[in-house]
Amino acid sequence: MSGNVSTGLILEDNSIAQSFVKLILEECFPGIELKCASSLHQALNMLESFRPQIALVDLSLPDGNGEQLLKVLCEFPDCISIVMTAHNEEESLYSALRAGAEGYLLKNQPRDQIKNSLLGLINDQVAMSPQMMSKMCSYFSAQHSPNLVSDDESRKQTLEMLSDREIQVLGYLGKGLTTRQLAEVLNLSQHTVSSHIKNIYSKLEISSRAEAAYQAVLLGLSDQLRG
Repeated sequence: MSGNVSTGLILEDNSIAQSFVKLILEECFPGIELKCASSLHQALNMLESFRPQIALVDLSLPDGNGEQLLKVLCEFPDCISIVMTAHNEEESLYSALRAGAEGYLLKNQPRDQIKNSLLGLINDQVAMSPQMMSKMCSYFSAQHSPNLVSDDESRKQTLEMLSDREIQVLGYLGKGLTTRQLAEVLNLSQHTVSSHIKNIYSKLEISSRAEAAYQAVLLGLSDQLRG
């Protein structure tokens, strides 16, 4: 993720929590233009004319669930979507990841911990509360994605399923690059990159960038790339 994050969206119905999140984002990304929504309907309307590069999304809302917004944000490849909630249940995490969340932060974390997680996005780190990280790893186990690697032999088999270009794309997904950034790095069109990503998802039986990033880590692909 580029350090120049210029636009952001906050979906939070609690006014105190909304102000708290807004302050943290402004400290992390000076000059960022923020839009704040207190309902799902309001947030969806904002997306008609506003393109956030980062979105912090609460799950429990007066008119729905934040997952509905996460699914829409999947259509904006340059946006990093992060859940910020009080829900620490495994099912809430799994459901959010399936909806397209690329991070999951808990509201009861220390302020500095939340801030460091968001700043870590600049260095392609996953914004994940420590107590949710192990749950995420459990989610990306063989029972959810049969082709996730677990040993040298399965690693070899997984790599054989992918073309050289798909391996390269997967490695960059593991470093957090968006579709647009991948297109620039690989000198390809965004349409071509999207096709490669779709093929990777199909071959590895995964459905989100979070899963792709975790797969890339297990395969050791991201460490082989520069930048």
